[in-house]
Amino acid sequence: MKTLTLARPASAPLATPIGASARNLFSRAWTSVKQRYQYGELVRELEGYRDRDLADMGFDRSEIRRVAYEGAYGRSRA
Repeated sequence: MKTLTLARPASAPLATPIGASARNLFSRAWTSVKQRYQYGELVRELEGYRDRDLADMGFDRSEIRRVAYEGAYGRSRA
């Protein structure tokens, strides 16, 4: 009977340990929660300004959600 031996090539990376994957998942989830909270805070703050104050900042009331999104997430929506 022939025996087949499978060997991992020396250059192949090892699989990520489960603990590291769980930490990465938790870290991404926590970042998402913080960004969502910051987005809500920015929307509430900007909605409290008068239209003239918003115009002085360079946008109007209809752009509050866009500006808050860019502030919280650091990018514009796709």
